[in-house]
Amino acid sequence: MPDRRIRLLFAAAGVVATALLPPWPEGAAAEGMTADGAAASGTAMLDEDAKARLLAQATARGELPVIVGFVVADLPVDEEGADVRPPDPTEAEQRRTAIARVRARLLAELGVRADRRGVLSGPGVHTVKVYETIPFLALTVEPEPLARLLANPLVSSVQPDAAVPPL
Repeated sequence: MPDRRIRLLFAAAGVVATALLPPWPEGAAAEGMTADGAAASGTAMLDEDAKARLLAQATARGELPVIVGFVVADLPVDEEGADVRPPDPTEAEQRRTAIARVRARLLAELGVRADRRGVLSGPGVHTVKVYETIPFLALTVEPEPLARLLANPLVSSVQPDAAVPPL
């Protein structure tokens, strides 16, 4: 029963998160790539001031916990860019596979690997949390890997992972 509640919580978080994100880039195909094989551009959605603020926070603290959204271009979205939940188990599995491929590529580019216990970390990156059904990662990064994330075309959003009080 707890697994079901956790899955429902993440599903709800995915609906909320995708409703707040800007639309996916037009013309994008599978695995965050455009039809011509180039990476679909996600970081263009982050303004330079926001990037500079994140880097300044990471530099001042030495590291920064962040939530990273990434482009998985073959995920079904409606005309406003909101996530459309797959109606059947086959499509749900395809969705998880597409998310896993892009997530693995992004983590590999950061040098993140699993240790003997399965804990993910890499140079300047630790406390990595992955999600199977939504295209997001939560991790703590030092300034240099954060700069690489902010420059990565697969990244659609980066925000500090901080508690937000209820309204």
